Amino acid sequence: MQLDESQEAEIELLPEVIFIFQHRLASVSYHSVQRYISRFTDDKFYDIREWFKKESYPDMFYDTLQRAIRAKRRIILLGYNPALAFCVKDFVDAVREKSHDRVVCLSFFHDDEETSKLHIQGIEDILDARLKLMVNMLNYPFIKKVTVPFNHQVTVRYLVDLSRELLAE
Repeated sequence: MQLDESQEAEIELLPEVIFIFQHRLASVSYHSVQRYISRFTDDKFYDIREWFKKESYPDMFYDTLQRAIRAKRRIILLGYNPALAFCVKDFVDAVREKSHDRVVCLSFFHDDEETSKLHIQGIEDILDARLKLMVNMLNYPFIKKVTVPFNHQVTVRYLVDLSRELLAE
């Protein structure tokens, strides 16, 4: 994918790192920003038995994050779980303490009213799972909850505008 000069300029406006906590309850497309994404895909990140390995889990997190940053991947997609949220919180706190770098952490959700209009079996279960996830995320207020329409297309311009808004709060 070839970028024009305006897209290159917009990319420089992004925060140093954007963590996006993904979950199965949001339908979002990252196609147009794919080249700037690093995904935390190692199954160990999502294995609850690994979460309690204080000697290795944070190191695994930081190693993966450093590889992404060295590869100039500024958008980090990771599945939400409390252990990863805790590691991200430590990273955000360290960055804010040591530098003026900007870090944004967010998770996308769909509007309850829009979701409830879906005519699919189990819609109540979906809404219940969404509520449980959001309640769990309350433990991590640095993760901004962002409402988007179904099949939202994430673009560099959208992330620049959203980041400015979130960093101004």
